[in-house]
Amino acid sequence: MRRLLALSRGIDAMLAKIADWSGWFMLVLMTVIIADVITRKAGFQFPYFTSTRLQELEWHLHTIIFCGWMGYNYVINAHPRVDSMTADFDMRRKAWIEVIGCLIFAFPYCYVCVYYAIPFLATAYEIGESSDAPNGLPFRWVLKGIFVAGIVLIPLGVLSMFIKSCVFLFGGAAAREVTLPLDNARIDV
Repeated sequence: MRRLLALSRGIDAMLAKIADWSGWFMLVLMTVIIADVITRKAGFQFPYFTSTRLQELEWHLHTIIFCGWMGYNYVINAHPRVDSMTADFDMRRKAWIEVIGCLIFAFPYCYVCVYYAIPFLATAYEIGESSDAPNGLPFRWVLKGIFVAGIVLIPLGVLSMFIKSCVFLFGGAAAREVTLPLDNARIDV
């Protein structure tokens, strides 16, 4: 059971590092937004980064930030969950719901997402997909690759929570020892 918890904590640490790393793109995003607003209001354009490219870069950066947090959100319980139904349940019952939910819903859903995401990316790469706008950003497949990477992070977060729930239920470990966040999302900012 200790090895399973070590694996879960390793996954958590990796997802936390990816989330922290992607958070730095907020500074880049703010810089791009400011540059876009200033250039449009002042009536001039950068030679390569036209207003169209800056606006596309904005949503590309949003995608990087969002995808970097996808798996970590599950680990810290910041994903949508109907806690009002389970608020009065004890931790053991919540852990059973988590295990059953992972097996019946989360793992199959993740499998389908990853199964279709890989060809989605491969097709974009093969055709050299770029922006629909004539003066938009090239290499749209890079952005789709980041999206696929974010999709792959979700089953890692689900696996970590599944392991923690199983160790809590079958390994005789206390919820604090397992750090099983099945109540409300908690994050230090």
